[in-house]
Amino acid sequence: MGPRSGSTWSRVRRYVSRSREHSRTVGTLALSIVCASLLSGCTQLAKVMCEPLALVYDGDAAGAVGSLDKTAIARSKNDRFLYRVQRGHLLHLAGDYEESNREFERAAAIADDLEPLSVTAMITDYTFNEAAKEYGGEDFERVYLHHYMALNYLMMGDDEEASVELKRLDQKLRDLDAQYDDDGRYQEDGYIRYLSGLVYESLGQTDDAFIDYRLAVGAYGRGAADRAPLGLTESLVCAGRSLGAGEAVRALVGTTSVACAPEVSEIVVVIESGWAPYKEEASSYVPLFEDMVAESSVESVELGGLVKVAVARFVSASAAGRGFTAEVTRADRDGSAGVGEDAGSGSNVGWSARAELVQNVEALARSELERRLPGMMLRSVMRATAKQIALAALRSEPDDEDESDDGHSGEDDSEASSAEDDEDDSWLTGFFRSILGGLVKTAVTVAVAETEQADTRSWLLLPADIWLVRIPVEPGDYTLSVVPEGAGSAVSLGEVRVDRGEKVIRSCRIFGGPHPMECESES
Repeated sequence: MGPRSGSTWSRVRRYVSRSREHSRTVGTLALSIVCASLLSGCTQLAKVMCEPLALVYDGDAAGAVGSLDKTAIARSKNDRFLYRVQRGHLLHLAGDYEESNREFERAAAIADDLEPLSVTAMITDYTFNEAAKEYGGEDFERVYLHHYMALNYLMMGDDEEASVELKRLDQKLRDLDAQYDDDGRYQEDGYIRYLSGLVYESLGQTDDAFIDYRLAVGAYGRGAADRAPLGLTESLVCAGRSLGAGEAVRALVGTTSVACAPEVSEIVVVIESGWAPYKEEASSYVPLFEDMVAESSVESVELGGLVKVAVARFVSASAAGRGFTAEVTRADRDGSAGVGEDAGSGSNVGWSARAELVQNVEALARSELERRLPGMMLRSVMRATAKQIALAALRSEPDDEDESDDGHSGEDDSEASSAEDDEDDSWLTGFFRSILGGLVKTAVTVAVAETEQADTRSWLLLPADIWLVRIPVEPGDYTLSVVPEGAGSAVSLGEVRVDRGEKVIRSCRIFGGPHPMECESES
């Protein structure tokens, strides 16, 4: 059967032709809105992490890596940083420190590529949702990936490479300090400076250790010694005393009545507890952005008075730990004394020390989000207002019933005016027109209502708190464990060998409970 020549199909073709012309005025914007809806929907990826989070909590970090590789995060170009940094973190928890560092290096390269602000990025801030952009990490997230790289080297016993990574960390923090005025933004990190000072001191680099101890004390308390961890203050005093900088130390921390012993051997344990908070969307309705309405060609009476805005807010994933104690037992001689015991007593009871809280990651994350909230709100209001203006313009467009729509005449117009066509097919043409027009306007209406979504992406595997415990020991071999205070079983960290003057640094993760995030329904 040959092609139809009836007027129904001719009119459909003419209507489609008119629709193409009509779409040139609003189609691009409508398409942008719909695309933004699709993009934002694809980037609401936090809940797809629930299975990897459950697996790592159950002690199967290697299985969690495989699970992460199957998530939408692994396939999303906009989430490359999150995929790499969280994969690196899972490998760190699995004990595969070399592969972990390779992933962290990839994440660092992605973050560096996204660091410079481009004109395109600035435009999309005000046209598409935050979630539609590629995620390059918060400032502190980009710093902490290097922290984990340094920890990986320390766990492998390579203090020299750890010190190289700590120098990269130093540069990152200096770059942030140069980027921001002193407005409370994340520019310095007392815990990271404290840790790097311990590494430098273990390597015999007392000058570098002293510099980082000073920076750490300043970061913790802005010069107030009572806000810095006690162990840090003592290390600053001892390093300053050995360098003849006692006066500078006293000016910074006040009292310097600390007993300093030469070549102190120590076991240092970094304890990461709980889960960092995760983001969820918080939406509300606010007035239109008046300046944008005034500059538009749309009558304000055609616009709604309120628009939906959406921003992210943090939800606590777990309560902060109540404290931890590290315990060591001498393991190199059968029946020998524990640390601090008389070697002739025959006791093998170990020595314990209580950890100090050195970083509240949850408070850090919340403060960074709060400082960005005004800008996020402004961009959200501007985007929502622009969408309302576009929707009002679309609704005001006439349906254009003019039969001479494109200036053509002849065979098609004759067919359109024939009595047979009008009698048999006009109702069908009108039906198609109303359906197509209605679908376009409905789709855009729904898109306008739903596209304003918050960016809820974050590094979910970070802890809520970081603790640090230091145990002075004599050179030798020890078994090491960490005991949560109040509840929970001891976590064994195995055997540790300590040489004279060495600071052996180990890390462990204690979740305290499963992550509260629930998986998306499969239905």
